[in-house]
Amino acid sequence: MGEKDAAAAAIGAITEDKGMFGRAMIFVIIPETIVIFGLVIAIIALFVM
Repeated sequence: MGEKDAAAAAIGAITEDKGMFGRAMIFVIIPETIVIFGLVIAIIALFVM
């Protein structure tokens, strides 16, 4: 839910200042990696338990 807000803000920041690209991508990538880690842990939990 919060990822879409962060991504929208990051895109807005990039359109105003191209130098913000690296910093903006961090705010988009971090929530996505947390979701992927949660999915991996859920799959592991299904097969281990």
